[in-house]
Amino acid sequence: MKKTVVIFLLLCFVSFSCGENISEKNEENVPDSILTYRKMLQRYKVTRLEVDFSILSEEEKQMIPIFYEISKIIDEIFWYQSFGYRDSLCKIKGEELQKLIEINFGPWDRFNNNKPILNCVGIKPEGANFYPPDMTKEEFLSFEVESKKSAYTFIRRNEEGQLISIPYHIALNDLTPRLSSLLKTAASLTEDENFHNYLMFLEEAFRTDNYIKSDMAWLATGENQLDFIAGPIEIYDDQLFGYKSEYESFLMIRDSAWTNRLSKYSLMLPFLQKALPVEKRYRHESPDLLSELEVYNIINWGGAAKAGGYSISVSYPILENLPDSVNNRNIHFVNAISEKYEHIIKPITNTLIVKDQQKYATFEAFFLNNIFWELGLHLGIKNVILTNKPVRKSLKEYATVLDFVKAYTMSLYISEKLCSVGEIENIKENYTTFLSGMFRTIRFGE
Repeated sequence: MKKTVVIFLLLCFVSFSCGENISEKNEENVPDSILTYRKMLQRYKVTRLEVDFSILSEEEKQMIPIFYEISKIIDEIFWYQSFGYRDSLCKIKGEELQKLIEINFGPWDRFNNNKPILNCVGIKPEGANFYPPDMTKEEFLSFEVESKKSAYTFIRRNEEGQLISIPYHIALNDLTPRLSSLLKTAASLTEDENFHNYLMFLEEAFRTDNYIKSDMAWLATGENQLDFIAGPIEIYDDQLFGYKSEYESFLMIRDSAWTNRLSKYSLMLPFLQKALPVEKRYRHESPDLLSELEVYNIINWGGAAKAGGYSISVSYPILENLPDSVNNRNIHFVNAISEKYEHIIKPITNTLIVKDQQKYATFEAFFLNNIFWELGLHLGIKNVILTNKPVRKSLKEYATVLDFVKAYTMSLYISEKLCSVGEIENIKENYTTFLSGMFRTIRFGE
């Protein structure tokens, strides 16, 4: 039996109502600021995701509410990372304004270059709440503490005003006991030994900031239909240095049919790497163990995964955290991708693409372009040739944007190469859908 979950929020291409239709209301006595907030909300659409719960065991079904509770705590943590304590914002009046702040995890519009939603808050700090807002780059660089570059520390000031580094698990010690209790309860319900071990190692990781055991344990799972990822994973909000990981979570159900269809693409990574049109030294890191491509139906997001817009994929664990001989898994949420195609890509195509080419914009091409985007992240080099240091750490605050540019470029390259060997039948579909997708990307500020 299929059930629908009303949890998905889309930033749409055309105006969709998230509640009241402004044109139907008497606006004479409505302040301009309220009208502005309502119009900002019209960019979003709440939609319904179909998820088949019938494939889950009774134990897995019992775990779902527990993972929901964990995701709520992840929301709290990311609120603190993004803005600080949200109590001051809770006092702000106005339903429309509160909703906008909730969507953006703070008073800045994530889809308008972090423009303040409230005039009184000023410009969003480049380092979000990971660093003191008055800290300069020079001050940080002269700060002699090794852990300052850790992905799992906050930078704060002591009573004397000097910079100090505080591990996440210490700064968040009012929340970690709740996470520990919930994860232990979830682990006690599963009969899958590997999934049980993963949840227990994750519980330990939240208390220690050491995620290697839980990362490796999660990679050993695979029999469970219900899956859950949580912790400090990706780096987007730290636009000051690109060091600090933000908390997010994903609750999902495996889609075996789609996963089986995509298995062949990850096997082609060595071929794609060797064929890169660059000097040999830039393609010498041919992957030995390939990332798995997996498809899931998403049930719930937490934290950074739903800040502004909702994630449609995740690569986990982060490659830099794994031994060189181990690779991660690329996960794609087919039900979320389908909704984004229907409510974003289709309207863009019908508005901006010439009529005789609109037929080439398809869901399958949109889905595959997203797959190829993830594969593109694995092509090229991971370490700087001259220093052997990770590329991400060397690029610092430029790492994320350059990673994105690389991935989009590589997705076209992969489409072309796969077409040349007969794996893609109609390259026009990938090209046309890519163009529509780029308008979507530009709107997201990527």
